[in-house]
Amino acid sequence: MRTDVYALFALATRSRNLWATKGAVARRLLRRATPADRELLELLAASGSREVRWATVYLALDVPGIAWATWYLVAYGVPSIARIAQLSVGAVGADGLLSLSGVGGVLALALRFGPLGWTMWGVARNAARVGRTVRRPAPAQ
Repeated sequence: MRTDVYALFALATRSRNLWATKGAVARRLLRRATPADRELLELLAASGSREVRWATVYLALDVPGIAWATWYLVAYGVPSIARIAQLSVGAVGADGLLSLSGVGGVLALALRFGPLGWTMWGVARNAARVGRTVRRPAPAQ
């Protein structure tokens, strides 16, 4: 979810620890809650369940938002990236590497795939971490 929407949601609900609570609620639903998650949820339940309720609402909004963003990336992002790559490689191949269009093609590839590669590295690293967490046996209750 966009950070400005998250900030407005946290402000409107007066939630002080929405992100951590949302994560604890999600891990509890997946039966992967850590001892720290259980302590946080017990503390919040003891002081009032309002924070946990709002974290659950936020989680219910966050999951479809992630699904929509993923669909958008697959439907529009990937084809546009492929088209930029096709045009850039075509410019380099047609006019040569040292031509103005060839240099422009190389710059377009570098500007598109440099940040994209960095982002994909971070996504892969995070996915591996999540995968290790999910494969780990559930903590004792």
